[in-house]
Amino acid sequence: MVRIRKNMYTCISGETESPVANKYQIGCAINPTAYISHHTAMEYYGVTDQVYYDIYVSAEKTFDKFEFDGYTYYHIPSKCKSGIESIKYSGGIRITTKERTVIDSIKDLDKISGLEEVIANIEGMTILREEKLIHYLKEYGIKFLYQKTGFLLWPYKKQLKLSDGFLKYVKNKWD
Repeated sequence: MVRIRKNMYTCISGETESPVANKYQIGCAINPTAYISHHTAMEYYGVTDQVYYDIYVSAEKTFDKFEFDGYTYYHIPSKCKSGIESIKYSGGIRITTKERTVIDSIKDLDKISGLEEVIANIEGMTILREEKLIHYLKEYGIKFLYQKTGFLLWPYKKQLKLSDGFLKYVKNKWD
């Protein structure tokens, strides 16, 4: 066994000499409300083509950043309470839905990913459910977020299967 941080441990594999718990499981075990979000969720979904060593974890209860096994775990506060799913047979991984991940990434693009990375992640998506996007936009209730979302998703409307009605709805929210 090895200590990850205070009151958090994992076993070490005798075969690989690596931690048994992966970075996603560790992030979700930080506290009972913890879940993977932002760029780390994009990575989990296989959307991004790079491996990053920053792990973004949202949770109601804050925690101090820490390092373990070459990864740095950061707390990202969120006011959105929905759009979190538990992945079956994953060892406890909780993660934002693809739609919530897109909205979170757009909302926090200046803090976490940057414009180029967010665009690359959007390009890696296939279908986004409009009703879910609208739900998360409403939950955040930030006018500028509607603007950024419409601006960034418009060029990919065919790829993402977004209707003109959705884009019109988003546009009407910022007019």
